[in-house]
Amino acid sequence: MGEDCDPQSVDFVGRLYQKRILEHIGDPYARQLAWPGLVARSISRELARDVLAPECGLSAEQADIAFERLRREVWIVTEEGGVLRHRPDLRARTLPLMRRHNGALFNKICALMSAHHLDKKPAEPLEATYYHLLA
Repeated sequence: MGEDCDPQSVDFVGRLYQKRILEHIGDPYARQLAWPGLVARSISRELARDVLAPECGLSAEQADIAFERLRREVWIVTEEGGVLRHRPDLRARTLPLMRRHNGALFNKICALMSAHHLDKKPAEPLEATYYHLLA
């Protein structure tokens, strides 16, 4: 998955991710939140609106709509206490595809998530470290 990957292979993996995962999300707002938002292990409404929306090309209002619509995509997320969690079984298989789909955006989301967890009160340094290492 490093920089020594064949560009055709990287392009193929990106197209595979687009076809097999993203195009199966019916709603366009939910699709925009899913990529790159599901780099995060879990998404709260506030995280979607305040942190992820600008990177997903969504306004705050659209992020709220996207959150509600992504909640319906039970094949990719589960809901726990008002937070959407990327299903771990699917996440394990799609995270490498996400990284290869757009590595720069993947790393940017990791950096935003790390900063978000350090800025929380109380801070969540373990979560922040997870995203730092993931990038």
